Amino acid sequence: MLLILDEAYYEFVEDPAYAGSHELALQSTNVVSSRTFSKVHGIAGFGIAPLGISDYAWRAHVPFSVSILAQAAAEASMGQTRSIIERARFMTQERERLQAAFDETGLEYVPSHTNFILVRTGPAVFERTGVLVREGEALGYPGWSRISIGSAQENDRIMAALTSPVSPGLQRFSLRTSFTTLGHPLTAHRLPVEPPETCSPMPWLAERLRLQPTTLGCDP
Repeated sequence: MLLILDEAYYEFVEDPAYAGSHELALQSTNVVSSRTFSKVHGIAGFGIAPLGISDYAWRAHVPFSVSILAQAAAEASMGQTRSIIERARFMTQERERLQAAFDETGLEYVPSHTNFILVRTGPAVFERTGVLVREGEALGYPGWSRISIGSAQENDRIMAALTSPVSPGLQRFSLRTSFTTLGHPLTAHRLPVEPPETCSPMPWLAERLRLQPTTLGCDP
């Protein structure tokens, strides 16, 4: 039996009890640990698996290989460990800020360990403000919206849209957009990340990436 563990949101989990699967994959012959560059890196994906499994995956993969430019971008991204930590730190802080706002306004949501939050918004709550979200109906959750963590300004728009009253006429409409646009890798905004206040703003992630204090530009 082949076991595939999907850790697409690995960098966003702050629970200290969470253990990554890469060590298990390296020690086993039937385990694949799957990560992605499409979240915190904003590009493609990769996996860790025993050689026999990776050989089989190569034979079975679709006939569209990753381009040389994409491979170069992935390799360069792997070297940007400080930027990755800062980006993950910013997004987890913004995630907590949004969830705190939802708590304050009494909105029902699913507590998140990812770069998005599933919120019960009702139909068309964002239509008036021009904010595009992925409607939960496509995911089997009608009346809910999947909201990706964007920039601070985008998240402010989300909170404003959710806390302002919706006119009864808008309740007749329903957004049916296909993609989550806020925080999508194709949006060309830069995250307004502040310099870390300590050498390791996210110690749990620094430990997983095997970073030393000097890697973050701080004194040991």
